[in-house]
Amino acid sequence: MERAREIEAHYFRQRREYDAVSACCGVGVLAERLNKVLAKSIRDGLPSVRQALEKALEKNPTDVLKRTNTTFSQRLSQDPNAKPPAKKVYAWQRRKNAKK
Repeated sequence: MERAREIEAHYFRQRREYDAVSACCGVGVLAERLNKVLAKSIRDGLPSVRQALEKALEKNPTDVLKRTNTTFSQRLSQDPNAKPPAKKVYAWQRRKNAKK
């Protein structure tokens, strides 16, 4: 695989028609750009996922915790009146609340 990338890079460096763009061509460059696009997409989408989870927790914490926290689910199956564990407050939530 490494040898194939070397051959590809050599090909783009040796062809005059690729002089101006040879540094932007090849599988390695493509992989790097795709990784950046993916990371940006995740960074951009994560806040909305976080908000949706928070809303679901506020709306029905027992149901959400039953699906995610097996320890609590087991406790709930033994005691239907069990209360969910205290909500954790993360650093980003403290910063968000401090700005208000």
